[in-house]
Amino acid sequence: MIRPLTDILPDGVAPWDSGMFSAVAALLLATGAAAAWIPARKAAHVDLSRAIRQE
Repeated sequence: MIRPLTDILPDGVAPWDSGMFSAVAALLLATGAAAAWIPARKAAHVDLSRAIRQE
């Protein structure tokens, strides 16, 4: 399974490169944080008493 994935890596990047692992981990962390932060920011600006009255 690893062999076909190594074919798509750019030249000079090893499949077990620690820099690549940390870059991918940072990218996934940033994406997850943004995916959680954006809806939470919108929910924080909702007036709770108004939202409860509408239901």
